[in-house]
Amino acid sequence: MVTIYQFDSRRVFTGVSRETMGNAGVPLGWTRLAPPQLAEGEWAVFRGSKWETVTVEPAFPVPVLPQILKTDKWTVEADSTDFVSVTFGSTTTVHFIVEGELYSVEQIGGLATLEITADAVGPVQVQVQNQQLVITAVEVQV
Repeated sequence: MVTIYQFDSRRVFTGVSRETMGNAGVPLGWTRLAPPQLAEGEWAVFRGSKWETVTVEPAFPVPVLPQILKTDKWTVEADSTDFVSVTFGSTTTVHFIVEGELYSVEQIGGLATLEITADAVGPVQVQVQNQQLVITAVEVQV
């Protein structure tokens, strides 16, 4: 039997260990290398081939959100009642400009969402190009 040791997403030793068969693989987030003895206020961080002792608790990684501008509809009737939701992945306030007017939208859960309506002749097409939302009124032949 071999003892394996668990580390978290910061690669910090969790204090958890367990016995496994000597020829068994090691699961992700575990290592066969024993962590060092720690004093009060110390953390063991696994660096791939060795443990490092640190005196400042490592922070959890901040997820990096892709900054992708999206819309939920690609064509909307221009009747001023049909909404289009525009979202942008961000960890900060997102600023949308619609017809020259600036809208600052606080992100919630990593997404900033702006709802807009269309008031133009014919249906309105929505496109995303180079992280910019392009809204175009399309003329309809009657």
